Amino acid sequence: MPASKPKPKVNFARPNTLAVELRRRINDKIRRENLLMRAYIALWAKGLLMIAWLVVSVGGLIFGPHTWWTIILLMISAALALVGVAFNIGHDFIHGAGFPKKLTDHSRTARVFNKLGKMSFDAIGASSFIWYVKHVVAHHTWTNITGHDSDIDQAPAIRLDPAQEYRPWYRSQHIYGWLMYGLIVPKWHFIGDFSNLRSGKIAETEIPKMTLADRLTFWGGKLFFFSWALGLPLWLHHDSPGKIAAVVAIYFGTAMMAGTVLALVFQLAHAIEGAKFVKPDDDGDGANAWGIHQLETTRDFYYSGRLLNKPINGLMSFYLGGLNFQAIHHILPMLPHPLYHKVWREFAQFCADHDVEYVRIPLGRAIVLHGRWLYMMGRPSGHVTELPIA
Repeated sequence: MPASKPKPKVNFARPNTLAVELRRRINDKIRRENLLMRAYIALWAKGLLMIAWLVVSVGGLIFGPHTWWTIILLMISAALALVGVAFNIGHDFIHGAGFPKKLTDHSRTARVFNKLGKMSFDAIGASSFIWYVKHVVAHHTWTNITGHDSDIDQAPAIRLDPAQEYRPWYRSQHIYGWLMYGLIVPKWHFIGDFSNLRSGKIAETEIPKMTLADRLTFWGGKLFFFSWALGLPLWLHHDSPGKIAAVVAIYFGTAMMAGTVLALVFQLAHAIEGAKFVKPDDDGDGANAWGIHQLETTRDFYYSGRLLNKPINGLMSFYLGGLNFQAIHHILPMLPHPLYHKVWREFAQFCADHDVEYVRIPLGRAIVLHGRWLYMMGRPSGHVTELPIA
């Protein structure tokens, strides 16, 4: 079978002045109001909170007295805590947003803590090395670009990109797709990282050669994760087939709940009706200037509900590590996430001043629009005139 023709390099339109000017304006606000160091401190404190939450939840599952309802509650808690560690620690640190660069350049202690922040991803079962290539390089550079952004290539299970080949079972993906999202975390743990490492590339992005430190982190992280997630529970509860089955079921149930939350947060930002998808031509052309492209392909969302007559959008943003502000994150990925909610109005005003669309939608509406997108992509043409949900 002949080798497939490599996809051309994507050529973003020039100049990229919008992203440059937008970053300058936001950074000016941060310096003017002295926001940066406080944001780092908030990020570190949140990180400790998320780790403590995960340790208590997993400890309760492994060592605590068990009834069916305590197991379910602890599974939910552990799943949410695992996602909290990913969103609030690993995501920022792998992006280079966990420590001021001045500190990591001149302080060995800061470099050690910076490395530990990145390794939090390995500790929860996902390689920080592979995820850097997959997310920071491929996804953030080539957002929603066919063949280059692996996040939108979930074939043959789900079709998210209009340029992808249609398969008959996609007709039901608006029903089964939500359940498939739960498999993302178990796939990371058992298949994805190893498969990517073996293939040597993610979509069209080459995976660099691992150093000895990279290999130790990769394999040490996997060993550490499987030790606490499956090894220790099986060692303590192996005295009957029923208990062994319960340990395995608790792992998969917890991992699938975590996968559902992780997938939805990212899909609501990119795979919804209204977000742009780009298929470059044979010369690699077709994408707008990079900054405009990020705003065309990414959506922010918020929650307008209230608890005890208090708005709780801030609580959602706190838990999600600011990833309800993904348009801001894509333009300014090295900002610590506690800054997002402080700069979004300035961000939106800049876009309005320059006649560039910045889209921020209610959470419920974002979920509906993702459901509509799954339905639309389940049709051979990729679009329909009548949809089952408004």
